[in-house]
Amino acid sequence: MAIRTYFCPVCGKETEELYWGVYPKEIPCECGKKARNKFTAPGAIFVNWRPGYDVGLDRTFETKRERDNYLVRHNMSEDRGSSGHGSRSEPEAKSQRTAFLAAQEAKNRK
Repeated sequence: MAIRTYFCPVCGKETEELYWGVYPKEIPCECGKKARNKFTAPGAIFVNWRPGYDVGLDRTFETKRERDNYLVRHNMSEDRGSSGHGSRSEPEAKSQRTAFLAAQEAKNRK
């Protein structure tokens, strides 16, 4: 998820919105006009990792580097697209299979 900052040129108000995936270029402002997306420098990226127990891996990690090294040693990758706000790790083949099944499910809904 990314925090998008919108600026209204009429009233000057800045609004922050949280979006997953595609986000609008403009949103309605409280003043009734349109607030435009304001580019935010990469320093504003939110990192959602904390030391402790990783449910997906069923292990405890003290540092992110320790966790990343574990993933490399076990031929695993981080699948951020499948969860709403956190991240989980799973083997690459399972990640690809999950993506394929999700695409098939989306097709069947149409």
